[in-house]
Amino acid sequence: MLWNIQEFNQRIKAHELDNVREAKLRADRLRAIFIFIAIIFLLNIWRINRSLHNIMGGSIVQVFDAIAHLTDEKVDPGLYRHTQGSDGILPKLAKAHQQLVDGRQARIHLNDELQATLDDFRRAQSVGRIGNWSIDIANSKIRWSEEIYHIFGIDPTTELTIPIFFKAVHPDDRAALENTWKAGLKGGDAYDIKYRLLISDEVRWVRARTEFERDATGTVIRAFGTCQLIARQVIAEQQLQLFASVFTSAHEGIIITDLNARIIETNAAFSKITGYSREEVLGKTPGYFSSGRHGREFYEAMWVKLKTEHYWTGEIWNRKKSGEVYPEMLAISTVFDAQGTPSNFIGLFTDISLQKEQQRQLEYNAYYDSLTGLPNRVLLADRLQLELSKSQRDSKKLAIAFIDLDGFKEVNDDYGHEAGDHVLITIAERITSCMRAHETVARLGGDEFVAVITGLSAEQESLSVINRILVSIASPIPYGDFSLSVSASIGITFYPQMLEYNAEQLMRQADQAMYHAKQAGRNRFQIFDEAYDHDLRMHNENLERAKSGLAAGEFELYYQPKVNMATGQVIGIEALARWNHPERGLLPPGAFLPDIQDTVLEIPFGEWVIAQALVDCGRLRLHDLALTISVNISARHLENTDFVEHMRARLGSCSCKQPCQLELEILETSALDDLDRVFEIIRECTEFGVSFSLDDFGTGYSSLTYLRKLPVQSLKIDQSFVRGITERPEDIILLKGILDMARGLDRKVIAEGVETLEHGRILLEIGCMHGQGYAIARPMPFPALLEWMGTWHPDPSWENRSAWR
Repeated sequence: MLWNIQEFNQRIKAHELDNVREAKLRADRLRAIFIFIAIIFLLNIWRINRSLHNIMGGSIVQVFDAIAHLTDEKVDPGLYRHTQGSDGILPKLAKAHQQLVDGRQARIHLNDELQATLDDFRRAQSVGRIGNWSIDIANSKIRWSEEIYHIFGIDPTTELTIPIFFKAVHPDDRAALENTWKAGLKGGDAYDIKYRLLISDEVRWVRARTEFERDATGTVIRAFGTCQLIARQVIAEQQLQLFASVFTSAHEGIIITDLNARIIETNAAFSKITGYSREEVLGKTPGYFSSGRHGREFYEAMWVKLKTEHYWTGEIWNRKKSGEVYPEMLAISTVFDAQGTPSNFIGLFTDISLQKEQQRQLEYNAYYDSLTGLPNRVLLADRLQLELSKSQRDSKKLAIAFIDLDGFKEVNDDYGHEAGDHVLITIAERITSCMRAHETVARLGGDEFVAVITGLSAEQESLSVINRILVSIASPIPYGDFSLSVSASIGITFYPQMLEYNAEQLMRQADQAMYHAKQAGRNRFQIFDEAYDHDLRMHNENLERAKSGLAAGEFELYYQPKVNMATGQVIGIEALARWNHPERGLLPPGAFLPDIQDTVLEIPFGEWVIAQALVDCGRLRLHDLALTISVNISARHLENTDFVEHMRARLGSCSCKQPCQLELEILETSALDDLDRVFEIIRECTEFGVSFSLDDFGTGYSSLTYLRKLPVQSLKIDQSFVRGITERPEDIILLKGILDMARGLDRKVIAEGVETLEHGRILLEIGCMHGQGYAIARPMPFPALLEWMGTWHPDPSWENRSAWR
């Protein structure tokens, strides 16, 4: 049984194994079928997907992804990197996407260009100061550009109306503009007008251009135009009008040329001056008018200056159409264009023929004697100075002959001035005929002539000329039916000499020699005495000794009081130099001043005198004495360049509590070279307390001239007038005249040379109260002056004598 059970179990297991194998087989068949079906399905899906991929040109995901990115600003190349073919949807999407992007960028670029154009347009309007506007007549709409607001000075937020526009127009131009506007609306054409705006009291010139748009019936439906600020243009136009007016109205001739000097324009004055019409000279050069008086060098120098300095001015001689040669004052300037490049030349000229003639006449009158035509004193001085320089340069001598006619006064008195003039003219011709052409013969005035003989190797060479002059002058002079006779006294001096003399001094030498010739018998010549060689050597020795004496302190000042002879009051003291010479003792001024005058020592010596006088002024103040100290000053010292500054410095350094009272006495016999300058020197010195007196009044040749031109405070009558009043009544008359003149000119007067009590009495009787001289006190050293002042009183005979007391 057990075996049966086991066999049964084995059969059951075998049956189960068969069932398992059968089930497994069916399962394998079903799997194979399913796999087959799946493969078929997948194959179909692959075929469908392949078809779709071919249709789409890519995957559906790519297509939808591309559609989602169509709004992107740029095409992403990664979206279309697997695109197949060119006919699918995806390539078309890629192309469409690119077109969209390109179109969008084109619109952006177009907008940028449009905005840039609008910005450029606005800037152009701003730069050109021009705006545009339009008016819709039917709808009353006004549009102004931004620049219009700026031009009219209106806030851009302001609502625009035509009344606002017209309100900005200048009242004087408003009516004309309104009429023009209304005429345009009624059917007028476009207009172009200039008018003014009045913006906050500022006037602005504008130019408006307006056009009208009309409908079929001719009714204006729209107006539009521009408005431009033209202030600069108006100013330029006004300037052009002014320049044009100046060009046409100018009395000066004007020529405009190109850079080749070809004439391109002239004005009316040019034709009036030259006689040429504008058409006759266009295209020609200014050389067409050349007179031939100027050489090539003249024109070359002119062009050099024009090219380097762009300007030339000067006097030039040209020829008129008539052939007349005339002088003109010409100024040529280079004209530059806007880039600074020369573009033209402009010449302005005037005919100065009349001025030349007037100048010639004035020069002739100023430098020539009107009767004889010879050079006068002024021209002689100039020529003589030139000849002196030439003589030094050429190492030659010259002779100056001072000629005075003998017997001329008798001719004038006996036969009249007409005969005298005839004699002078004839004598001038005769003297000139004895001289060489380049030598100078001058008439000083009256019957005085001067001849300058130059180029002499030896002084004796001039004597033959002098003798010819004497003979020619002494020859009878025909006059009507009879003859007139005169002779000449001639004084001669030579240059150079051992000492340096100027022209004026040489003339004085010749004049002095001429007087010696007259005194010797007339009709002869006299050479200036050169026997003074010894004196000159002594002079030089004395000058050197004086220089060393000044350095060694050998000089001192003596003082001579000035007093009121009626009251006894001491009004001042005059400083007089003395030389304590180690060998010759105490020397007065006459023993050394002549050697110092007109030398290099003159000014240092004068400075020493002033300095010592200021020291003594301080010493006087210590004794409670406030006296004016007078110091003689030479012309050379006074006219020294830094005289005023030296005086100011000396007075400023004075140790006195009160300013020193200093008076400078100008010798009336001094030759002051420049009276105008001396006037200024006196005026400036007066401002800081220095007073001035005219010394030795009445002895020089120009007393009245000095008195009239120089602002001196007082006059010192020369002692030569005072000494003679006890013997010569005419001297008293002269003194009275001087006193009256001084009072009339508000000048103080002091008489020097009061040597006797009688001098003082007479002076007081005629009204001269102030005096100085030995009758009062001799010059004394400073200590003696102090003693004298303690004992001085006027002589009793002078009391109650003054008529002016």
